[in-house]
Amino acid sequence: MKLVAVNGLGGLEYLWEGFRALLPPGLDLFVHDLPGHGDRPPAGAAGYRYPALVADLNERTADLPAFPLVGWSVGGAVAWLFAAAHPERVTHLVLLDPAAPHQSPFRLGPTPAPAHPFTFASVEKAVEVLRGIDPTTTAADIPLGHRLNAEGRWEPNFDPAIFPDLVDDAREHGEEYFFELEKVRAPILLVFGERSFVRPGQREELEAGMPRARVETVRGAGHFMLREQPAAVARLVADFVRG
Repeated sequence: MKLVAVNGLGGLEYLWEGFRALLPPGLDLFVHDLPGHGDRPPAGAAGYRYPALVADLNERTADLPAFPLVGWSVGGAVAWLFAAAHPERVTHLVLLDPAAPHQSPFRLGPTPAPAHPFTFASVEKAVEVLRGIDPTTTAADIPLGHRLNAEGRWEPNFDPAIFPDLVDDAREHGEEYFFELEKVRAPILLVFGERSFVRPGQREELEAGMPRARVETVRGAGHFMLREQPAAVARLVADFVRG
């Protein structure tokens, strides 16, 4: 069975390695990085608004039979919008700490510039800062998820033009994207880390928008549950999509 996973903003396939290794035989993971991330070319004229991200996912999975779909963070919103638009293609929907567009605090401020707000002078400094959100970060991770820019600083390895597109889209269409959840026909597994980025009130709102969903919390993990507790996440996902 092919399991398709949609990465979040800035996420790259290497973040799923521990999760992939712990999946049972018969579950083959395909990780879909967003356009402009890693080796994937920038979106160009298509842009990075959610409909374009859904269309990109549709194109890259066009040759697959119906599959279970996992979305993490921003990839969670892409996944539920895909499942709503293409219900015949998704057998199960798993949302890991989903970043709902209408809940984004950035939509309340000015449109961000298409530039990385944080860069690092050294690998050591990058590790020090990033461990605040992903405690598993090591020096070996920095060249995998970052690149040296023209100033010799480490910046995330994705096209920062995604920032203004996602914020403007969340501001203009966030509420309608939330109500697209009503169109999802597949069974839903909603998973939060114990130290989730999703605040309690936001979590309650998401749960109310998916009244049929199974809801789980991964203990000892934050937003980067894939890295912090890969065995627990792999077990939840495998049991759900095979059960």
